[in-house]
Amino acid sequence: MPSANEAEWSIGAGVLALTSPYKGIDDQNYGLPLIHYKGERLKASIFNLEYDLWQSNRLKLSFATELGEDFLKASDSINPVVNALGDRKISIYSGAKLTYSSAIGIFNTSALYDISGHSEGSIFKVNYSYPWRLTQDLTLIPSVGVNFKSADVANYYYGYSNYELDSTTDLALNLIVSYQLTKSLNVNAFLRHIVLDNDITRSPIVNSDSFTMAMVSIVYQF
Repeated sequence: MPSANEAEWSIGAGVLALTSPYKGIDDQNYGLPLIHYKGERLKASIFNLEYDLWQSNRLKLSFATELGEDFLKASDSINPVVNALGDRKISIYSGAKLTYSSAIGIFNTSALYDISGHSEGSIFKVNYSYPWRLTQDLTLIPSVGVNFKSADVANYYYGYSNYELDSTTDLALNLIVSYQLTKSLNVNAFLRHIVLDNDITRSPIVNSDSFTMAMVSIVYQF
């Protein structure tokens, strides 16, 4: 772990590709600037923030804040029902994260509440990952997780008219690939596939049982 005077900064750019589970919305691509900071206790990027509160040899408790993955810009849909809806905005979640590192992989659990006030609900996540260094320059990190959404979150994003949801459970499959071009320059690829709860797929505004996000980026580390 770097000390305070060994804090790391990195900047870069990425292209993010998204599919949508909502009816009538085509795949979308976004260009993103990337900034990341890693200090003795604090890690921050445009997607998340973590501050370590306590740590032992294998166990770590952190304060975490992260962007949600669900959102809807209704005007992007060609489906008249979805197009007539109001936007479902991206939520910002904050709470506690517990990480356990072992010889067989890394286990994370987090309990987070929507501090943006959009869904006014909470999510609970469980994730397992195994970093796999194939060569000195090439690293793979596959992971699998389960995301539990409260009824408030599920209904804000996927409820419609008289169709209301209880709490839901999604499956998340992830893969990170990192290749070190030089001492300071990395090329990264990220893939996440979310398999939605059956109650979400039955919503009148949803036409898919899953959605995918993928990003390719190049990052320079100071």
